[in-house]
Amino acid sequence: MRDLPEDRNDAELAVTIIGMAHNLGLDVLAEGVESAAQLGFLASQGCDTWQGYLCSPPLPADALAEHVRRHAPEHFARHPAAPARRWANP
Repeated sequence: MRDLPEDRNDAELAVTIIGMAHNLGLDVLAEGVESAAQLGFLASQGCDTWQGYLCSPPLPADALAEHVRRHAPEHFARHPAAPARRWANP
């Protein structure tokens, strides 16, 4: 998914995975998000959560806790492009 959202195949695969997971009642976590364009695309397709270098490089547990304290909640808030969540199977 390195070339998301520019690469059509990567985009189609991401959309399919997100849709399939939601139809099964699962949340979707995108890993390896490195750009605002990737995050915007994933959020617009309903991806629930994400992680990657856009937020932070890998951190030891104590450094992660401090990172979350310094940046929460604004840094970890839902992306404005994310649609409201709809469950296929209530």
